[in-house]
Amino acid sequence: MKIARRFAVASATLALAAGATLVGTSANAATTYSRTVTSTKWVSLSSIGTCAKVTMSATAKFTIATRAGGTLHVYDNRRLEKPRITVATFRNESGCSAVFPPTSVTKLTMTQRWYDYRCGGSLSMTAGLPWAVGVGGTYSCGSVKRATATTSYGSGSSFTHTGEDTISFSEETDYWVQPYGSRPIIYQDTCFRADATVIAYKGTSSASSTPTFTLCTRV
Repeated sequence: MKIARRFAVASATLALAAGATLVGTSANAATTYSRTVTSTKWVSLSSIGTCAKVTMSATAKFTIATRAGGTLHVYDNRRLEKPRITVATFRNESGCSAVFPPTSVTKLTMTQRWYDYRCGGSLSMTAGLPWAVGVGGTYSCGSVKRATATTSYGSGSSFTHTGEDTISFSEETDYWVQPYGSRPIIYQDTCFRADATVIAYKGTSSASSTPTFTLCTRV
């Protein structure tokens, strides 16, 4: 979508300072920003004496557009590249911490689900297995459209799955209002939601957990 001319010229200077990538060659071209989003949570799998450190991450890319005569600033063309889940397992010694030694599990299955922070439905992805896009359950938004991948592994204590695809969000759900022409521009966050389901096995015993994540960034 087209960005208002006066805003685009001003934001180009800010973008260069922030290390953003300019799209196109004219002075009025939209600026594509690239930011790493990441969030980590510890979960207890106490029935098998294990803790799991679960990290969700991706590269968020977006542009800024203006609406309503330049007073409404919108995160546009939002997408997540190379969505990733990493799980590391540690011994549970009355708590979860990386100070405790890693411990191997005999099998681990992990699922990553990505969806819009404001529970919007316009999510798309050109992806093959193990990815699937469709309406289904989420921890924070109930039944909404999400991108999901499930992978399984044998014995080990560290597991990572990185998608080589891009999740695109077409709805303009993240925006803020600022009087036209006022400077500096006070940027607000754009956010994404993700859930992870981790099922770990030790012998014939298993334990599971489903942490949820909010991953935010801004210009």
